[in-house]
Amino acid sequence: MLSSCKKYVQFLCSLHVKNISNSTHHCFPLKPESPMNVFDRKAKSKQKERAGGMPDVEVYDYLKSEIGYRLSDRVLDVKRTFKCALDLGCSRGYVSKHIIADSVEKLIMCDTSPTYLSQASPPEEGVVVERLVVDEEDLPFESDSLDLVISNLSLHWVNDLPGTFSQIMRVLKNDGVFMASV
Repeated sequence: MLSSCKKYVQFLCSLHVKNISNSTHHCFPLKPESPMNVFDRKAKSKQKERAGGMPDVEVYDYLKSEIGYRLSDRVLDVKRTFKCALDLGCSRGYVSKHIIADSVEKLIMCDTSPTYLSQASPPEEGVVVERLVVDEEDLPFESDSLDLVISNLSLHWVNDLPGTFSQIMRVLKNDGVFMASV
């Protein structure tokens, strides 16, 4: 990485840009444990809040709803009842509205947007629901506490995807299931 930085500085110097000699260039390799911040998570959260306040927000939900339906259908393919499930980045409840009591006893709906959480469609009657404002990059759940983690079209906004996957594996029980669409 350092050699590519030197090449970049040499390239800038070759352009004969005025005052380039006064410029300072610093290149530091990222630590292996630090993620590259591609997305501004605060800006995304503000965008979700703003979008949730639009009067015609449902008009743009058709694709997320369809993929949420298909993901929830995969939950039914697993022939067991999950005691505690997490809908990570639930948005407006595109998966949760299709969850039935025969497949999930308790559903924790999480999103970074309080507005989206308040608008999220709940699952069918009989499923216990808990709503939490949670950042997908920092899961506040106990280890080995969840039977199912589902995420519909939200993980592509995560900066530290390997770290998030590690946290998901941490919170899942040994026989837990993780399903996601990106």
